Amino acid sequence: MVRSACDGRCRVNGQRLEEGVTDKGYHSGAVLLKIAEWKVRTYISAPRQKARNWDGKQREKKVVLGN
Repeated sequence: MVRSACDGRCRVNGQRLEEGVTDKGYHSGAVLLKIAEWKVRTYISAPRQKARNWDGKQREKKVVLGN
């Protein structure tokens, strides 16, 4: 189920989802890569974590840091 907190103040594109907001449980590289394929702009809180090893994961790094 999708819930909206906009109370009628949001603009909706009848063609596709353009932006999404979720909690930090969805901030994995795999999830963000899939969402990037859909060309959806994300606003997902990032958990505090140690520095990540981005070797061989440049596309994933781009979408995670671009979130």
